[in-house]
Order: sequence, then structure tokens, then C-alpha cells
Amino acid sequence: VDGIWLRSGWVLTDQGEESLFPDTEEGWDEVVASAQSVIALTEELKTEEYSDNDPEWIAISDGLIVAAELARDAAQAREEQALFDAGGQMYRVCLACHQRYAMEAPE
Repeated sequence: VDGIWLRSGWVLTDQGEESLFPDTEEGWDEVVASAQSVIALTEELKTEEYSDNDPEWIAISDGLIVAAELARDAAQAREEQALFDAGGQMYRVCLACHQRYAMEAPE
């Protein structure tokens, strides 16, 4: 997910607004690959081994896949705002999952 979030958006610096979006074909291709990786890993999370066939877990996973597909498509089209929006959608899905399935850290 960081391969998408770290390469989309803008930051304000003393010199003004700075774009985080890729400025090379290779950079955009890396974002596409990151989105593909999120899709593949999330598909694996839907398997019984991880999901225990929990319908809510699977629905949240499906939501992340949809958002990652939007990110992939936006990166392929080199559409900055669409990539930023898809990254936001991914964040909301991740947050919902982490809130629902929060694990306590071992002591």
C-alpha cells in the first residue's frame, strides 16, 4: 500500500507545493505494480486460511480489491487526481478493517 500512498498527493514545503506523483514511466509502472501486489495479497486474504469464511472479512477484502483496482487503473492512465482519490478509498477500507479486526500487540 505504501507504494501507492508514498507516490500520490502533494506536500507543502517552504518552497511551495511539491508533487509526490511519479515523473517517469518507471515510477508510474512501480505504482501499477504496487497496486497489483495489493490486489494479489488481498485475494490471498480472502482464502479460508485467513478469512475463516467470515463474510465481513471477505466484504472488506473485496472493498480493498476494488480500491486497488482503481489505483492501478489511475496509474496506468497517469491520472494524478484519480490515483489520489483511490489511495484515499484504500485508506478508508484499511481503517475499517483495522478497527474491526484490531489485534492487541503481544507483551
